[in-house]
Amino acid sequence: MVQTEEIRQRIRVLMNFFNAKRYDEVITKVKPLLKKNPHEIIFHNLLALSLQGKGKTHEGIEILNNALNIFPNNIFILNNLGLLNTSDNNYEKAEKYFKECLKIKDNFFDALINYSTLKLNINQGNEAIEILSKIEVKDENQYIVNLTLGNAYQQTGDFENSIKCFKNCLELKPNSTIADKSLSVMIKYDENNDHYKSMLEKKNSDLDDISKLNLYFAIGKAKEDIKNYSESFDYIKKANDIKNNLINYDFTQDLKISENSKELFKNVRKISNNGNLEKKYIFIVGMPRSGTTLVEQILSSHDKVYGAGELDFITNAVNKFFMKKDFSFRNDNIDNFSEQLIDEARNYYKRNTDLFNYKEQFLTDKAPLNFRWVGFIFKLFPNSKIINCKRDIMDMCWSNYKNLFTSNKMNYCYDFKNLSSFTKMYLDLIDFWNNKYQNKIFNINYEELVNKPKDEVEKLLEYCGLEWDSKCLNFYKQKNIVSTASVAQVRNPIYKTSVKSWQNHSENLKKLKDFLGG
Repeated sequence: MVQTEEIRQRIRVLMNFFNAKRYDEVITKVKPLLKKNPHEIIFHNLLALSLQGKGKTHEGIEILNNALNIFPNNIFILNNLGLLNTSDNNYEKAEKYFKECLKIKDNFFDALINYSTLKLNINQGNEAIEILSKIEVKDENQYIVNLTLGNAYQQTGDFENSIKCFKNCLELKPNSTIADKSLSVMIKYDENNDHYKSMLEKKNSDLDDISKLNLYFAIGKAKEDIKNYSESFDYIKKANDIKNNLINYDFTQDLKISENSKELFKNVRKISNNGNLEKKYIFIVGMPRSGTTLVEQILSSHDKVYGAGELDFITNAVNKFFMKKDFSFRNDNIDNFSEQLIDEARNYYKRNTDLFNYKEQFLTDKAPLNFRWVGFIFKLFPNSKIINCKRDIMDMCWSNYKNLFTSNKMNYCYDFKNLSSFTKMYLDLIDFWNNKYQNKIFNINYEELVNKPKDEVEKLLEYCGLEWDSKCLNFYKQKNIVSTASVAQVRNPIYKTSVKSWQNHSENLKKLKDFLGG
């Protein structure tokens, strides 16, 4: 059907609202238009994407599923279904939609970019690079291709190509502070570094808040490299203040989850032996920046271990099968949930991890915040191994504070009070699990690991039921996928310089230390 000039004008207005992230206005205006013009595919897509922008991804998916019934095989709807399911961490469905879309149009730029991003989300950087290689790079899409490729190369440890891609981004868009931030992770700065100088010049530019926080985190890291600790802290604090003002973090939600988890497992009987145990899982938990990535890299260097990185599947399973919207649980005792529901949750996790097509005997899942779900992990996979990573509290908190995380699950990091509250909640909950499941959890200390690596690695492998493998001490030589803030550190041999590094900022961290209890 031919669009009228009136419809075209309304679409232009809606697109302006959408690009400005004025999602409420889009939703309000597009709903009556969609009712009158159900044949306009763009109205379905704009409504769905705006709902996603408001955090109502499920509603957006429903809109698109209905649209797909009206317009089967429409590439724009299929691509957006892939995009929204990726956002909802439903990677199995997302991959299906992207594949269907690319069967119809194999060079569809948006679908190729989004599909490669999905692959990055599940730590399949090499697959992402393969998808991106199919793109015909035109002038208008050079930036986004280079940015996505840079992330993929960084994840695979190919820093040379990653740096090249991010530098290309800066040539194409000199004010791309996202590229600055990504570059800063891989560079050891001195005062003569050209990129360092360019960032200092850029800080006086007219930048929006998002651009500023990326740039300030990058400059803060560079200043720490050159041992200008006072100015480093100033930039990092400015970045954190911006980030904290942009989010709406509520610690009471995390606290409620923690308290409800303890209540749910308070009277749990001994760990069951039920479940299909053909797959063996190693869960690496703890606070972020406590050494979880290092431990995974050590383990995944073993011939029998596949390192899957940080996975959302346990969190998704808990939310999907056990938790209510108010963060309480659908029962007052974990043993009262039906075996059918337990099986469904178990199979959900298995199906999603099977996307990795790994052949190794063990798979590691190193989502640190899975410390919240230790009881659920043992309920679903009784023979799983759980490693809790411990680190000096001040070092760990400082490392959280000075990093910008892509996940909103770490929104507690950007304020001293929230950071200390979350840390104390973690310590309390991990004590609960250790008491509840005595001798089932392996607690490894970061400081002991870097001081006596061979001794600690031997203990680690023994706990996992793995024979000694010398490659575990040479983990930095492996080409494993890494997609965390430790992406650069774990490409080097074990070092001790991070121990007590918070003391370089001791004056500025007094308030944090007080919040933690001295």
